[in-house]
Amino acid sequence: MNTISILSTTDLPAAWQIEQRAHAFPWSEKTFFGNQGERYLNLKLTADDRMAAFAITQVVLDEATLFNIAVDPDFQRRGAGAYAA
Repeated sequence: MNTISILSTTDLPAAWQIEQRAHAFPWSEKTFFGNQGERYLNLKLTADDRMAAFAITQVVLDEATLFNIAVDPDFQRRGAGAYAA
């Protein structure tokens, strides 16, 4: 079962690993950890009891911006990115 929930601070190490594995040119550690906190609405997708993907977003009034999305390579080509977006 797939579940979308808030990306918490305890999830960040796993999300950082996905960031490194999923992108040819991943964000720097400073950028990744700097895009967390109350100004952001960051989400994770859990599948098979593992974090499969995450999205870094920011919502201001009625507008949302997607800054980053990453799907763990183990879950790619299975619709996880479309589900998370």
